[in-house]
Formats: sequence, C-alpha cells, structure tokens
Amino acid sequence: MKTTLFLVLALVLLATVTEACNDKYKSNKCRKIKNRARCDNSAAKENCQKTCDHCPVVLAAAPVYTYNCEDKMPDFWCEPRQLRGECRERGNLARSYCRKTCQLC
Repeated sequence: MKTTLFLVLALVLLATVTEACNDKYKSNKCRKIKNRARCDNSAAKENCQKTCDHCPVVLAAAPVYTYNCEDKMPDFWCEPRQLRGECRERGNLARSYCRKTCQLC
C-alpha cells in the first residue's frame, strides 16, 4: 500500500511539473525565436519554455519498496516454527508467512 501511494504521488508530481512547462506565446512565435537562436533571451526563457527547452528539471526518485511487518499466519502457527529455528532456514515458509515473529523486518 505504501509503495502504491508513493508511485501515485510521484506520478502526480511529474504530471504537475510537465503541465507547468508550456509556451505562453503562440507556437509559431516561439519557433521563430528558436530558429533565430534567441532562446537565451530572458523573455524567451519565461514565455517559450517548452520550445526552447527551458522546462524545470524533474528528478525522478527510485521507488522505495517497503514490506509490511506483519505475520500472514496466526501466532499459534508462527511461534512454534520460530522456536524450532525455521526462521533461519532459507526458503522456509516461516520466513514468508511470519515476518514479524521471525524478526525479518
């Protein structure tokens, strides 16, 4: 759930910044400014952001994956397996179904 929320938030942020990067002048005026190599002009930087490639830089963060620290099985199933040492055995179901009891998170 946390991962999904993070990804949705990142997409909303990306969409907001992308929408903010538009030309305020008409497209033919911005093309003329670009063709005449005047994109470094302060008016062009403000009014022809998209055409002159002056859009704000968006740094995309790598998704952060979090695991829920909870047992998928009840205590009467997890506790005996933890006491028998099954939490230490790679590939054992106790490691997947009893993350909290096995202290894996």
